[in-house]
Amino acid sequence: MSGTAKILAPWGSLPAEQYLIRKWDQYPALAPLERRHQLIRDFLALDLIPSEWDAVRPVGPGTPRALDIRTPTEAEIETILRPWRPASVRSLAAHIWATESGDDFVDSTWIRTFYDPNQDEVWNDLLSGAPDNDLFTNYSYPPSQGLSEPSIFSSPGLTPEQAWNRALFFLPEFASRVAVDLYDRDLNNTANDDYNVELRAEAQAEVRELGFPVTRHADEGCSGVDSYTSLKSLQMNFTSRNVVIVDAEALETGKVCVLALDVKGNVVRWWRFEPEEILSELDTYAHEAMLLEAGWLEETEGVTRTGEKYKPDGGELAGLVYGFTGGEGDED
Repeated sequence: MSGTAKILAPWGSLPAEQYLIRKWDQYPALAPLERRHQLIRDFLALDLIPSEWDAVRPVGPGTPRALDIRTPTEAEIETILRPWRPASVRSLAAHIWATESGDDFVDSTWIRTFYDPNQDEVWNDLLSGAPDNDLFTNYSYPPSQGLSEPSIFSSPGLTPEQAWNRALFFLPEFASRVAVDLYDRDLNNTANDDYNVELRAEAQAEVRELGFPVTRHADEGCSGVDSYTSLKSLQMNFTSRNVVIVDAEALETGKVCVLALDVKGNVVRWWRFEPEEILSELDTYAHEAMLLEAGWLEETEGVTRTGEKYKPDGGELAGLVYGFTGGEGDED
């Protein structure tokens, strides 16, 4: 890991660690690795993270909460927690959890998922800084966190979204909000926000007009700006954090893959681009109109796509996010 000051969090101070030690006996028939995987899946499914299990995020006058931290025994540390993830990854997890950042490109964690010694220099160049370019005057590139842990992150042959789904097991702290309602992970609350309810009605009208699949481009008779604008805005509103995947293609071409994540760690949308190509536009999604106008929210093969669960055409979350399922845009 590079670029991030280490946070020395005591064992058991992170909510995911509390969950593991408290629920460890829930699946006695499973081997330790399988048990850990199942418990992390259960933890990620929680709609509300118990705030009393959090000894890392600061408690202040504006965020009062009682703590209920169970200190793990030495046996629990050695059999449950320490084998789970390397110290560098755990330190980053504490950093992610303790700081309200990670929701824009320059604060994102960059994870290397392809390991060829001949490309180590390329990885180091990506992390060491950007070329002399005015784009970087107001942005803190290079990224603040870079993870290179082949023992757990090596994912040859997988798509960036598939590689992230594997990495999330080691970094469930990514499945959280960064600023408000820190412990709320209920996607229904996002869906029922008044603005999103309004957008959902507009998205349904867009699909009735433009139809499925949601893959048409300006050169096929749809405006690159106006087509499915409300649907894309919903995707932006469900996004909580970013993570950058540096895979074989990124090391070969210099084009990294940025994944936009919801509060459960699901991929909402991904982009592939050279860092300097869009850095000035991808900043906490403050420039949504610029992203739309530049075509970065279009469904373009190899450049940007909607995540599997967020696909309007039958994705697992299509009904909740857009208000319709299947292939014809019908309301649920």
